[in-house]
Amino acid sequence: MRFFNWKPLNCHSNQVIVKASIQVSTATRELSCNEDMRIDILDPQRWNDLNETYRAALGIEESSVFVQVYAGYQHALWETTNALARLFSHKKNIAFTPSIEPSLEPLAAEFSEKEYVIENFTADHLKDEKAIASFVSELLFVVVPQDDSITGRVFDHSGLDAVLKEKRVFKITLSHAAFRSGKIERPGLFEVKILSLAPDLAVVVAGERTRLKPLLPSRMDWLNAATPAKDI
Repeated sequence: MRFFNWKPLNCHSNQVIVKASIQVSTATRELSCNEDMRIDILDPQRWNDLNETYRAALGIEESSVFVQVYAGYQHALWETTNALARLFSHKKNIAFTPSIEPSLEPLAAEFSEKEYVIENFTADHLKDEKAIASFVSELLFVVVPQDDSITGRVFDHSGLDAVLKEKRVFKITLSHAAFRSGKIERPGLFEVKILSLAPDLAVVVAGERTRLKPLLPSRMDWLNAATPAKDI
C-alpha cells in the first residue's frame, strides 16, 4: 500500500520547502531539508526557441518551411513518418529502402504491424524512373537515404525525383553527412530533409505541405542541446 503525506518543513530558507513522508508497506522514507525537491515540469517553449535558433543558423527565412530539432535521426524518422501517417490516415501505402539504410528496418516493421502496404526500394530503383513509376502513385511517403552512413556514398535519386515531381507523394530524405558539403536547399512542398548532426541531435527541414506536428519534442528537455555554431 502506498500513500503520500505532505507536510510543511520549517527550514531556514526564504523558499517554501515541502517534506514528503512516503510509506510503502512498513518502510517509511522522509526527505530531509538538505535534499533538493525537483519540479518535474518542462517548458515547451524551449523547443520552439531552439527550432528558431537553428532556422537562423540555416538561413531559412520562410516561415512556411518547418525547422525542427529532434533527439537524433531515429527520433526524427519516427516523428515525421508518424506525423504524416496521422495527417493522411486514409493512405496506407508507403516505401522504404532498408537494403541501403538498415536503420529503417524497425520503422518498416512498425508500419507493417499497422497493416500498411510497404514497398522496398533498392538503390537501382531510385535512379530508374520506369522501375518505380507504377508504385509511386499510391504512396503516402517514401523514405530514402541521401548518403551511406559508413562509406559516404551519395545515392542517385534522379529516377525517383522525376516520378515524384508529378505526384503528391512525400519524400523523406535522411542525410548522414552529405548535407555538410554545400548549402542546404529549400525543401519542396512535399519534401522532408533529416540532417543528422550528432548521435543525439538531428534537424528536420520540411516543406509547408507536410504540416508536421510531432508528439514528443515539445515535452522533452532541451536545456543542454548543442548550439548550431558547434554543429552546422
